[in-house]
Amino acid sequence: VNTQPAIFLISYSIFQVMKKEFNLDLNNAKYFAGHSLGEYTALAASNSIDISDTSKILLFRGKSMQKSSPSWATCMAAFMGGDLKKIEGIISETLRSKEICDVANYNTETQIVISGDDTAINRAIVLANEQKIRTVKLDVSAPFHSNYMMNTAKALQEEFAKLIFKVPEIKVISNFKALPF
Repeated sequence: VNTQPAIFLISYSIFQVMKKEFNLDLNNAKYFAGHSLGEYTALAASNSIDISDTSKILLFRGKSMQKSSPSWATCMAAFMGGDLKKIEGIISETLRSKEICDVANYNTETQIVISGDDTAINRAIVLANEQKIRTVKLDVSAPFHSNYMMNTAKALQEEFAKLIFKVPEIKVISNFKALPF
């Protein structure tokens, strides 16, 4: 649960060191962006949310994500060499009743990450490998970006309402809409 605030603080510190030690002038930067946890760093770097509130919300987020994870085995896996339609087809072929297996990340046109129940993902890996799609199971502690995280999404909405967000000094691109906040 402390991993998210720790990663944020390291990322934010690196950002501050880069600005100071390398005279990084961000006055000409048009946008900041970050994926998932990195989006929080982008918001803090743009002075939309202060470092203390960012750390607190990420601690809350980490705890909530762990609570949202089921007690049975879950995982994530990257699929490289197949497009979205092909990966979605593999998921639908391998998914059994009441299992969860979702596309979690669209990293590139041919690198897709899936997340959910370990058994479903293992079957998807076998089928993908038969189709010459390379797969790598990811070393993660929860099925991030899957439907298991819906309770976390709802809880975060309530927590966000308690925070003060300022207009970012540099626009931040939203992960969800791919548009500036």
